[in-house]
Amino acid sequence: MTPTEATLTSAAVSAVISIIVNAVGILVQARRSARERADKLHDQLRGLVALLDRGLFYAGFDREDPVEMLWAITDVRTKLQLNGAAYVRDDITAKAFSEIRDALYNMEMQIDGEFPEVARLARTKGAERVDRTQTQQQLGPTYGAAISRMMGLRTTVWSATQRIHARLKSLSA
Repeated sequence: MTPTEATLTSAAVSAVISIIVNAVGILVQARRSARERADKLHDQLRGLVALLDRGLFYAGFDREDPVEMLWAITDVRTKLQLNGAAYVRDDITAKAFSEIRDALYNMEMQIDGEFPEVARLARTKGAERVDRTQTQQQLGPTYGAAISRMMGLRTTVWSATQRIHARLKSLSA
């Protein structure tokens, strides 16, 4: 091998090594970026799931009040919408949050149609605590019926929340 050929071969080897080093650096950066995106999504989902950790979704019948329940349904739906829950960068969780949001909205509309007094009181009282005895007297037999109707929402929310938790678990792995 002549000195010129050795120089060319050495230059070629150096060029190949440089390309490999650059490619490895790009791959490492891409992997780091993917992990950072996954971590960001995980944190976003945990924050959105925290919005669902309310008595509305698990308290017993005797601990519920229809006015407070309807107010909480509206509050959770609004917060999910404002935080873009249905538009997270993950199809599985976006669909689950959309189901929850739609179920909450549909329940609001059902209560507004079937129990207009409950809807009126929820709009009037807002987030302030209500006197359950007074509300029971005002609503009469519709008090318990409205609670039962809204408790029916829990199955849909629970099912969607389980899918979100499963996705969170897979993102943590």
